[in-house]
Amino acid sequence: MRENPKIAIVSFRVMKDRVLPSILFGLLVVTPDGRNWAFPEDSNLDQDPLLAGAYEIDPAQLAQSHMPDGSPLYLYREVLNAPQ
Repeated sequence: MRENPKIAIVSFRVMKDRVLPSILFGLLVVTPDGRNWAFPEDSNLDQDPLLAGAYEIDPAQLAQSHMPDGSPLYLYREVLNAPQ
C-alpha cells in the first residue's frame, strides 16, 4: 500500500468508555497521501490504516523526543478516543 513510508515510534493516550486514558506505543507512519497514522505495534503496515486499527493523528500535536539509543520518539499531545 505504501512506498517508502516514514516510520518512527509514537506514544499516545487513548480513552475508551470514559475511563482514564491508557498510554500506548505504536508506529508513526506517514502515508504517501501525507496523512499521519499511529499503527498498533503488532499491525501489518501494508494493511489499510483503518482496517489495521490505526488512529489518524494531527502532526501539529506531535512533540519529538529521543529514545536512550538516540532514535526518535514522538509524543502525541492529544487524547485519542477509541471507538465503542
